[in-house]
Amino acid sequence: MKNRQAGFTLVEAVVGMAIMVMIMGGLAEMLMTFMGQGGREINRTDRQQQARFVIGMVAQDVRYSATPFSITAGANALDFYKNSNGVKEEVLYSIIKDTGSGNNVLTRTVTFPDKSTKVNPLFDPSRYYMNPTDFAVTLTTGSTTVNGVAATFVDEVAIVIKLRQLSTDPNQDPNPVTVQTNVYLLNAPTTK
Repeated sequence: MKNRQAGFTLVEAVVGMAIMVMIMGGLAEMLMTFMGQGGREINRTDRQQQARFVIGMVAQDVRYSATPFSITAGANALDFYKNSNGVKEEVLYSIIKDTGSGNNVLTRTVTFPDKSTKVNPLFDPSRYYMNPTDFAVTLTTGSTTVNGVAATFVDEVAIVIKLRQLSTDPNQDPNPVTVQTNVYLLNAPTTK
């Protein structure tokens, strides 16, 4: 009578372990890919939220501007006057180079009646940046008569912001997040 023991031979065990290592390696690769995509989506969502916050701030300032006759838009800049607690302030949104990081950042500069200014970057320049053309403003004008004189005013302001992520990670999404809005001024006169 043969005394045969149940189990695997050494060759079977080695082959089984090799197959298991290949399967586990494939699963690990898939998991790493999914985790990388999740990280990219989280970063993209963060940029979208930041861009929406910035465009919301610009839109609110424009919507409540003091007069639709004094809004100007130039190359990557928007300038207008705003009443704040009865004080007329000049507000300028423009892209400037941040001195600390060296990156382009959208700023809000307020000039007060005493000619003092306050400059605020609208996002963290160590995480995000903008190219000089990433802030675009288009003005739609109307015309009316004020005290018998024809006058042109701004009726609508279209704003586009592109926000880019600063990263050395090659897995990061290099495309900017783009947000846009059209702002209708609350105190625009009716056209005649």
